[in-house]
Amino acid sequence: MKKTILLIDIISHETMHIPFNEGYIRTMRSAFPDDEIIFAATAGHIDNMDQNLTEEFNIKMVKIPNLRDLLKGKSPHSPFFSLPAAKKCWSNVQTLAQGRSIRLASILGSIGPVIHTFSRKWNKSYSGELHFIQHDQFARVNSWRSKNPIIKYFDYLSVLRRGLPERQKLIVLELGLKEMLSKYAPKLIPSILTIEHPVLESEWLLAKPFNSSEPINVGFVGHCGKGKGFDKFLSLAEKFSGDKYKFFAIGKSNIRPEDNLSLQGLTVLPSDGYLPRKNFIDLLNQIDIICLPLPVNQSFVSSGSIIDAFAGLKPLIITENQSLNAIQDKYGEFGKIVKNQDELDTFFDEFSAKDFIDNMQKWQSTLKNIRKFRSEKELGKVIAQEVK
Repeated sequence: MKKTILLIDIISHETMHIPFNEGYIRTMRSAFPDDEIIFAATAGHIDNMDQNLTEEFNIKMVKIPNLRDLLKGKSPHSPFFSLPAAKKCWSNVQTLAQGRSIRLASILGSIGPVIHTFSRKWNKSYSGELHFIQHDQFARVNSWRSKNPIIKYFDYLSVLRRGLPERQKLIVLELGLKEMLSKYAPKLIPSILTIEHPVLESEWLLAKPFNSSEPINVGFVGHCGKGKGFDKFLSLAEKFSGDKYKFFAIGKSNIRPEDNLSLQGLTVLPSDGYLPRKNFIDLLNQIDIICLPLPVNQSFVSSGSIIDAFAGLKPLIITENQSLNAIQDKYGEFGKIVKNQDELDTFFDEFSAKDFIDNMQKWQSTLKNIRKFRSEKELGKVIAQEVK
């Protein structure tokens, strides 16, 4: 009987995680060219995806309600609301799996109650593997945990600390995250699998030629808000914008009135609403380097902004975390990793067009190797070895 792979996104809204989902679908097709692949997500999300996936990669798209729809405005933190919603998600999985031989089901957006519900039911129902894909859940639970013992029992970290049964894996999408998680949830160690975040090949750019007589274009990419370090980027722009540097904000503005941030150092302002992916890539193509002064909570996240740097061959000037160190240890230098804001200031003060030219070839060579390894074909080989 033909095998089926279910890729189910129960969390993403219309424009969320689209590059990852498209890359993951293509990677799965590369890994399993003869399997039936079904991708299920909310209607708006599917409508915004590359419609060529359906025919070119033979993907069946199915529209389902996401977790937010099922919660109907109730808190996902409360198990009194999230457990019933998780059971409805499970019912949707059963409907998709009915009459099929499931090789793998990958669940994107797995909060604690979803993992609790699915992990208890899966092995009794199916012989294939179950993957829970981690995006920012670990960062969220590290920034806030309820003191209520019932709510805490079902939160993401508590569920992970109880471990997962055989044939079930937690997928982390960046190097260094497995080691970080292992310290918090030792029982989970045998069930953690690192699949490096795919770099969508359709978004790969050629290396941008650099004109040393012009300013270095420095970009911040992704959600432009305090939680992503955009406030620190604006501080750099205010200090250093001029003949030596121009600063671009490429992404949607998440600035609140109470943040009291000045945009006067920017050449390109953040978008007031959703920035279409084509426009995003066009702006990405104009910059020379990406600067991400990431806050501490981003240490627990596989950052899509870093993936944009890999896709665009843009050297990164970025604050240190364990994932960045692990990437550099594996692949080599891809820019400059700094420890804090003072080191960022020193870098931009001392860096020159000559320094950029001297390092550009080395940095871009590393970036090419990273995105080659994270291409659909190469990651497909990794997944094919892990999933039988």
